[in-house]
Amino acid sequence: MMTVTGKVAIVTGGTSGIGKGIAVALANAGGKVIVVGLPTEEICVQAAKDISLECGVEVIGHKLDISNEQEVIAFITQMEKEHGQIDILVNNAGIQIIEKFEDFTSEKWHSLLNINLHGSFYMSRECFKIMKKNSFGRVVNIGSVHSFLASTDKAAYVAGKHAVVGLTRTIAIEGGPHNISCNLVAPGFVLTPLVEKQIPERAKLENISEAEVLRSMTQNTIDGEFTTVEEVAEAVLFFASAKSNAYSGQDLIVSHGWNMR
Repeated sequence: MMTVTGKVAIVTGGTSGIGKGIAVALANAGGKVIVVGLPTEEICVQAAKDISLECGVEVIGHKLDISNEQEVIAFITQMEKEHGQIDILVNNAGIQIIEKFEDFTSEKWHSLLNINLHGSFYMSRECFKIMKKNSFGRVVNIGSVHSFLASTDKAAYVAGKHAVVGLTRTIAIEGGPHNISCNLVAPGFVLTPLVEKQIPERAKLENISEAEVLRSMTQNTIDGEFTTVEEVAEAVLFFASAKSNAYSGQDLIVSHGWNMR
């Protein structure tokens, strides 16, 4: 049985979609979960209450802009004061921008990387310091099949997700002597609000129907199925509950075989 009983876990982008699913899995496995997101403080708190009702345990919600370095530093400092430890960090927050490469503006490029890459770096660095003091930590970065492959019209997203692989492995190496592991979970297409937003955008960009976009998302899987939130959450829980560093630095692709073709 996978358990994180007694562990304090932070999940970024934890108020909806994959992040919410991960928060539910960690809470059900005994963790004290803190979800953070970019909506208003009220929305984050309400999302935490909803998860609490679903799981029957307390879940805490806070607004946090992970792309703001000083805000991250202040937040993690406060969380250590309030909870005494941070044992698990799941870097899940991310955005997507669909645009032809030659039309990709520097503003769009930086706005995506500030969240998808820099935010993961800030969060990991600050939590690493606390984990090192406590000689325990589990960092799980949410990548993508696009951490290893490329698709058209996603230059910044693909670049950022590739970079997170390198970040993951470096944290794993430096964390090893301190019982801090770091892993990457790489989902295929999951029908979250982030992906659903892409459907009409891609249909317009490619001049095809939304039904054709949906079919294209699963045509290279082995069973024609989307990856589910629950499948991704299970993979995260596997790494978060690991008893040792045996798996540290490893990637786990959860894509129904999408990456094999």
